[in-house]
Amino acid sequence: MSAITFPTAPWHRAAAARRPPREQAEAREQLPRLARGERILLRTQSARGRAVVGTDRAIHVAGPDGWQAIAWLDVDAAGWDPTASQTVLRLWPDGTHGSTVTIPTDHRFAVFVAERVASTQVLRRQVRVSQQAVAVVVALRNPGDDSLHWRVQVVGAGDGDRESTREAAGRVLAQIRRLAGC
Repeated sequence: MSAITFPTAPWHRAAAARRPPREQAEAREQLPRLARGERILLRTQSARGRAVVGTDRAIHVAGPDGWQAIAWLDVDAAGWDPTASQTVLRLWPDGTHGSTVTIPTDHRFAVFVAERVASTQVLRRQVRVSQQAVAVVVALRNPGDDSLHWRVQVVGAGDGDRESTREAAGRVLAQIRRLAGC
């Protein structure tokens, strides 16, 4: 019986070693700088030809001024716009209003983004805190270290009602954290 020998290095490393150094440098330039331990899960190109990279911690979009990163913790919701063929990200509000980011990609990338957002949001509850206001309480798992971050967004509070609504939202958050054991 004869033995079949296999190369010790995986095929992709062997293929990369055969590339000329210039091609290896160009391939590295097409990737964003990642945080220590951050892993690339999906790489694609936008309809405008820009590189888009999805990692376990963020979306990285190549632009004229370099790479822009959007952490999963900063994304409230994600979806697909079939008429414009783009991924739509709704970011958490900064105290006044949230913003929407669109990335012209394929449907596969939109599904990936929706899955990552869902995996980051451990708990999401809407609770009425006054006659007009609803508090949205969300527990977010940080993909880098699995710690929990809590966000509360109050919708519909009037100006005269703002302080009492904020206090009620704080009580709701404390109660939900206690029930969740956090």
